[in-house]
Amino acid sequence: MKTSVLSLLAAALVACGGAQAHLLTNDSVGKAASTKHTLAVMTAAGIRYHAAANYKNEQRIFGSSSATKSSADRPDDRAGIRGV
Repeated sequence: MKTSVLSLLAAALVACGGAQAHLLTNDSVGKAASTKHTLAVMTAAGIRYHAAANYKNEQRIFGSSSATKSSADRPDDRAGIRGV
């Protein structure tokens, strides 16, 4: 009796495991394309965000016309005594 119950339990576990693996396989195929698309959208948004932040920082540091200014036009804002 114990052997037949254990055999039945083992067969049920194998059947459930196989069904679950089949569902996961079918589900993962459908999600692969949407995951790649989501990753591409998030990457593009991150690139735009960081480019905008970098542009704002450059404007803050170098002024509004950073293309016409050179580093020699910037004031010497280092700490300490100068011109000695």
